[in-house]
Amino acid sequence: MKFLTCATLFFQLSITAIPVTSQATTLAVFHNPSDGVILATDSAVGMVRGDEIKSGRAIPTSVKTECKMETCGRYFVAEAGFGGLISKSGKSAIATRCSQLADRPANIQEFVTGYRRLVADEITQYVSGLVRNKQEPAVNDVLLSTAIAGYEFGSPVLRYFDNIFTGIKGNQLTFRVARKDCPSGAECGDLQIVAGEKDAILARQQYRNTADKLLFAEELLQIEIEANRKTRYVLPPISIVQIKNVKPRWFRRGLCT
Repeated sequence: MKFLTCATLFFQLSITAIPVTSQATTLAVFHNPSDGVILATDSAVGMVRGDEIKSGRAIPTSVKTECKMETCGRYFVAEAGFGGLISKSGKSAIATRCSQLADRPANIQEFVTGYRRLVADEITQYVSGLVRNKQEPAVNDVLLSTAIAGYEFGSPVLRYFDNIFTGIKGNQLTFRVARKDCPSGAECGDLQIVAGEKDAILARQQYRNTADKLLFAEELLQIEIEANRKTRYVLPPISIVQIKNVKPRWFRRGLCT
């Protein structure tokens, strides 16, 4: 079984010592014509402080569980990597960004364009702070992996992108975005992406449920949960949603209500 894999910074970036959220998570993203879009996440959210980050990485001081798949209007959003500052309202980073998209986007491309702009601004700010403290992330680290899914003209659509740090050139921070657009992309006939914590998944040689993609997504998440029993970086329950036919279906709600 071959996956498109995405390395992520384990924990979040901050220019000060104020708390930031961490999504040292496992995110599975599938797309194919018969199954539509499948998004799967665990429920672990870690807490770190900016002064605990060394070379762009840190170990969370505490871990809690919550739903990590947000609905933003007509779209589902799930992420692995950069989690953002803790908002005073207690909203997740995804929900905070969604609330900042004041004008209701007319389609998924407008939504993704606005969302990516907010993410880029945040990442630039936080990496700038790390650079000032000589703690910049490694070149080619994926800072954030984002999956956005919904319906356009009654059909499932997926926009997936990685925000990647590419270094400092001419005293300027540089980044690139690697994206997958489905169903139009060449890889969308059988797209399978694993982002975030995935070492145990990649080490596994055989899987039980490759034919049933919902069970397969659950199996992948369970592999990382078992592998992280001590660290607790990946925690149950698992949340899995399928965007297919005319409306989404929760296969496993987990903590998502």
